Amino acid sequence: MASTAPRRPKQTPIVNGTTAPMFLDEFEFVKRLGEGAFATVWAARRKDPGGANHGKLYAVKHLKQRDDGADAAGLLGTPEFRSLKSIARHPHVLRAVQVARERGQVFLVTEWCDDDLLSIVEKARERGFGRVPDDVTRAAISHLTQALAHCHDSRWIHRDVKPENILVREGVAKARGLWRGVRVRQRGETRHLQGHEMVQSARAVHL
Repeated sequence: MASTAPRRPKQTPIVNGTTAPMFLDEFEFVKRLGEGAFATVWAARRKDPGGANHGKLYAVKHLKQRDDGADAAGLLGTPEFRSLKSIARHPHVLRAVQVARERGQVFLVTEWCDDDLLSIVEKARERGFGRVPDDVTRAAISHLTQALAHCHDSRWIHRDVKPENILVREGVAKARGLWRGVRVRQRGETRHLQGHEMVQSARAVHL
């Protein structure tokens, strides 16, 4: 399932005598960008003939684990999806465009970014520059600190800050990777970090 683009099932739901629209009808999966233990990420173009977003590129994360929606604490209850609801839009936090669950498959659509900080560093080394230009480094650090401060204001802590989780679009850095994040809960005068559901241990860490 991970090596080929998701496909529309042969049998589609019928609503009021007509074929119901499906998520996989909305995108053309162009290129596989990467694959991990939990998901495959694709570059996909929106199919909306005549619409303003027709042909526009997005990143679509296709989760490998199935979720039929029967369990309230399923995939849509994990920190990555809960953080989308809790953290307000910010220019330096990767923006989610759409979340869809179709026949047990879960998809997360985000805005498209052309590059990430790790790739920029590697390209600079390959070209013999030795390092990334200072102005690029300063901008990335500034944008990242603003993103993290915004997440903290929303009571979320990012626990997976690394170059590949700092995306870049037209010179603007955006933080992603909040699936490892934790929500800060206030109890009296003590703050607690509550671990996400992917961690088997239910321990809490005191700040």
